[in-house]
Amino acid sequence: MSPNSTSNKSLWARGSMAGLVETLFPTSSSLPSVAFLLYLTPFLFQVAGDSLKTQFVSSVEIKADDDIFTYFMSWVARNNKLSRNNHRLLASSTTSSEESFMFGPKPSRDDSDVEDADDNIDDTESLDVLRSKISLYNARPLHWTPSIGTHLFMYESHFIALTRSVESSEPALFGRKSEKVKISCLGRNPDVLKRIIYNARVEYLEKQRGRTSIYRAVKSFGDELAWTKCMSKPTRPMSTIALDEVLKQSLIKDLSRYLNPRTKNWYATRGIPYRRGYLFSGPPGTGKTSLTLAAAGLMGLNIYMISLSSPNLSEDNLATLFRDLPRTCLVLLEDIDAAGITEKRKTKTEKDGPPKPQREPISLSGLLNVIDGVGAQEGRVLVMTSNHVENIDPALLRPGRVDFSVEFGLASSETTTQLFKLMYGTSYDDVGAKEAGTSEKALVTTDSIDSLAEEFAQKVPELMFSPAALQGYLLMYQDDPFGAVSAVDTWVGEQQRIKQTKAEGDEASIDEAENKTGTASEADGESPGIVEVKEPAKITNGV
Repeated sequence: MSPNSTSNKSLWARGSMAGLVETLFPTSSSLPSVAFLLYLTPFLFQVAGDSLKTQFVSSVEIKADDDIFTYFMSWVARNNKLSRNNHRLLASSTTSSEESFMFGPKPSRDDSDVEDADDNIDDTESLDVLRSKISLYNARPLHWTPSIGTHLFMYESHFIALTRSVESSEPALFGRKSEKVKISCLGRNPDVLKRIIYNARVEYLEKQRGRTSIYRAVKSFGDELAWTKCMSKPTRPMSTIALDEVLKQSLIKDLSRYLNPRTKNWYATRGIPYRRGYLFSGPPGTGKTSLTLAAAGLMGLNIYMISLSSPNLSEDNLATLFRDLPRTCLVLLEDIDAAGITEKRKTKTEKDGPPKPQREPISLSGLLNVIDGVGAQEGRVLVMTSNHVENIDPALLRPGRVDFSVEFGLASSETTTQLFKLMYGTSYDDVGAKEAGTSEKALVTTDSIDSLAEEFAQKVPELMFSPAALQGYLLMYQDDPFGAVSAVDTWVGEQQRIKQTKAEGDEASIDEAENKTGTASEADGESPGIVEVKEPAKITNGV
């Protein structure tokens, strides 16, 4: 027997990996070497695989806190191969406002279905049937997207891998774990991946055409605030705003001129900051917010809302929010006079005594700095609304911060007529065509609506009610313009009695307070002060 055969028998007799290692490495300790080799092998394969992927695979990552994530997931939700024919799916009923926008339109019904469903709901049916129809109609739709993991699909004759994952190590976004999506393809050319994202964005924005997106600031990571989309509304036509036509055209002309691309160059060549500020003031319910929504929709701008009275808002957060605004948008600061930061600055005197501690998160100087400070962003449209413009600090109203003012008043006779025509003048011709001869409603025509509108306006006192109050009344008679006209006298009388009772109560409270003040003054050896009562200023529309 040869020495080699004897050696082989000895090797197999050992019957273990330790014997093999000991034979190959006779001068080393076998067991630690085997353990180290087995431990290191997976990492070596992983490093080699990652190196090959880096060199021969193109990929694009998308984080959940980016708008591109919404565009892409909306495209994925509409892709049948990924979301309908896939056997590994994630079901969602879009219970959160942030998630609802990534899926786009509802898969089971569109806007035309909504109109048909409205026609099928008859208020003359039994309560149980009506309740069942409404519950079914309002049920949240189900959406299907690929589950967590990797999914393959074809796009333009390329194999694409979609990997959806949750980053457990990342801070929670809006109370949820941060998610990311990665798309990959073979080769070192990522153009096909770029086309997917580009086309997803185009499709999403096309579906959003005719709608106005509204964003608000919410807590994201810790105490930080970030913009998130809270709703999307159909663009409101400017014709539905009951406002003086000359004033509306002036506002439209001013906005159009400012947003014209040539205007930016005009500002730059003259060293003027490219910003524009608007102030909408007037009593509650006169249409300030409605005009903002209509103007944004007309100009194709998204609305970014900031509540200056929010306890979560600090000056640093406010500066960050303004910094993160898109290049062209509309920033809305509602009820600026009630935010607590716009009170007129008072000159301190000895009589005033020490200042009372105030818990105001935002100072006036901090707000002014983000509006038009050295680092203030350019290109945005700033709209501030106020119920009491006299309570706003003059520093906030100077030219350059407020360039265009619209003062809203209570409903005039012209405004009342417009509101009535808006409520009934656009749909009753169709009703008459469908139900001719079946009811009195069918006889309503454009001429009769005009006549009813004038009669209605004559019965409503001028400058007594806000447009919102009149609209609320008309909604009670949304199917009966004749009833709205015949019952308005009774409604006006009730509202006048309510206002009179409230005014008498307020006057009694003032008299009681004055009596207490007078008694205290006499006790101190002083005569009671004389209170001068001024008539309220008449509010009119104007620029």
